[in-house]
Amino acid sequence: MTTRAILPTLERARAALTARGVDIFRVEAAEIALAKRVRSHLMDAGVSVQFAPEPNVRFIVRAQSSDFPGAGAKQLYDKVRDEVAANARAQGFEEVAEHPREVRDPGDASRVLDVWYELTFAKPVRDADSWLEDIGWAMNVSKCIGY
Repeated sequence: MTTRAILPTLERARAALTARGVDIFRVEAAEIALAKRVRSHLMDAGVSVQFAPEPNVRFIVRAQSSDFPGAGAKQLYDKVRDEVAANARAQGFEEVAEHPREVRDPGDASRVLDVWYELTFAKPVRDADSWLEDIGWAMNVSKCIGY
């Protein structure tokens, strides 16, 4: 059985998530981004199920430059790796990307308020049962490494 047979459509995955009580933040062409409730608001949880090229569960963890004045990009990526990578690997997740994200002032887009140094971890969906467990684990990972 291939992974495509396990999760052939976004609709089936969406139904399985909803049945488990998982909030969905947005659905795009090949991705379901999950939500986290903050009081009465839904916020992006930094966890998603992606379907192309192959189904996988992903999560993003960051270190914010404002939390570590004077630290460079390499140091901040390393802080995230030191905090998350070993546990992620033990769960079958691997680092797949690093990405700086500028946080801009909503009133003045030319002003950068902070830079987040994000690492993305992913795990292929291998069977019909484990992907929901993987989502539960990823939802519980702290998404921001602080001092």
